[in-house]
Amino acid sequence: MATGNGIQLKIEPFGFPNAERILMDVIRRAGSLRVPFEAAGAYLLTRTHEHFEHEESPDGEPWQPLSRKYVDAPKRGYYKGGRGGQAHPILVRSGHLMGSITYAAGDRELAVGTNRKFKGGKSAAAIHQLGGLAGRDHAAHIPARPFLGMNDADDARIGEILGEYLARL
Repeated sequence: MATGNGIQLKIEPFGFPNAERILMDVIRRAGSLRVPFEAAGAYLLTRTHEHFEHEESPDGEPWQPLSRKYVDAPKRGYYKGGRGGQAHPILVRSGHLMGSITYAAGDRELAVGTNRKFKGGKSAAAIHQLGGLAGRDHAAHIPARPFLGMNDADDARIGEILGEYLARL
């Protein structure tokens, strides 16, 4: 869900059968899930960084390449080194967005995301995650390049983390 000031993605375990089954058992037996959520958060943080490094969505779909117009635009100030290519991969021109990804683990919740904003307060994550119009007068179309989220392999690993925690109780 995109909001005026940012993006909020809520991932429920429902639909991820391994994590859902084990999560419900852990909640019944442990009460607090902070310990396995810390481990799951660290895992998902690493996976999110891999999405940036491989320039692909959590499902393995390649991101759309940078437009030729963007790559060829005059380089100014901090970005004199260029746009695109090996030196500046997609969404890593400065590294601020990728570096801002973090997680917060609680007793019954885990959040993975960023509060990174552009000048003026708009979410930097939302436009890249969901795509849309941006720039001066909203004249530039930014394609969606999802970097937050989980796939079936992530579901299996989170299920393992929760299962290992439950086995130790």
